[in-house]
Amino acid sequence: MKRLLTLFFAITVLTACADHADDTLGSEALVYQQVDTFTISLKHDAAKHDQQQLLDYLTAFEADGANGKVDVRYSTQQGKLWALKVKQRLLNNGLKPSDIAVQRQSTEQSTATTTSDYAVTISAYKVKTETCPILASGVKQLRKGCFVDSLRLKQISHPEQLTR
Repeated sequence: MKRLLTLFFAITVLTACADHADDTLGSEALVYQQVDTFTISLKHDAAKHDQQQLLDYLTAFEADGANGKVDVRYSTQQGKLWALKVKQRLLNNGLKPSDIAVQRQSTEQSTATTTSDYAVTISAYKVKTETCPILASGVKQLRKGCFVDSLRLKQISHPEQLTR
């Protein structure tokens, strides 16, 4: 009888302490493509301001990891010089040569758009993660791992591969 009672007690203790499967979800992410185009006419009065805005954007683009495709089109010789400067700057800051395209704008394209000396189009994939709930002591967390998953998703170098 003592042996049966000990066995019953041991089974009760072991089954009472068994944990259940954690079925909470991690973090969700939205992957989107951001396309920005800068069209600059060097004959325009605000050309220096426009070029400074482009350089500021390129600095932010490079600080963000310089992950994307850059298409530079020029229509004049002066525009070609600036286009090559933009390409060299991007190459010096780590963008792969295969991700940069520099080409002359055809006459149909230049008349269809505004007459500009050069245009820079930057397309990059971005990740937007959800806001995780604030953790509180003593409260059951429904979104375990949300912070870790969110940070992991933000650090992916090629977010366009998440869509596959």
